[in-house]
Amino acid sequence: MSHRNELTMKKLIIPAVVALTALSSVEAMASTHFEVARVLSNDPIYEHIRTEDCHDVPVTRAQSTTDGNQLGGTLVGGLVGGLLGSQVGGGHGRELAIAAGAVTGGLVGRDMAGRPTTVTDSRRECRDRTEDRLKGYAVTYEYRGRRETVTLPSNPGPELQLRVTVEPYLGPQ
Repeated sequence: MSHRNELTMKKLIIPAVVALTALSSVEAMASTHFEVARVLSNDPIYEHIRTEDCHDVPVTRAQSTTDGNQLGGTLVGGLVGGLLGSQVGGGHGRELAIAAGAVTGGLVGRDMAGRPTTVTDSRRECRDRTEDRLKGYAVTYEYRGRRETVTLPSNPGPELQLRVTVEPYLGPQ
């Protein structure tokens, strides 16, 4: 290494060592300890959260079937009733049974075809809900005659532990 480079290195190293020594001595003079402060108040802080609660609700309604199906129901009922009536008796009694079966079957078929049916659908119902969630605590404490307020995630109780760091003031630099 040349003599010139060696002088440049010394010019850089010496101030760096002096600065590090000064910083470490200041830091060595700083001390940290814990003290207890008296809590004056601890008020909960709530956050208002709005949500929407939705669900499907079944809805049953009657649906009319008077769209011409009554004629078909009457005819089918009359045929079935006439066939059943033909199985009963003989002679004029049989003819009377067929006629009675056809009329009765027609009336029952018409009634069944015209009867409303029920249809079940679903409808979406929603309600707004507001919920208060605990966000933290506004804690006011007294320490050496001074009052301070901080926000903490939990309730500290009647006392608050403080970490106190003391270091000398070196003035404006």
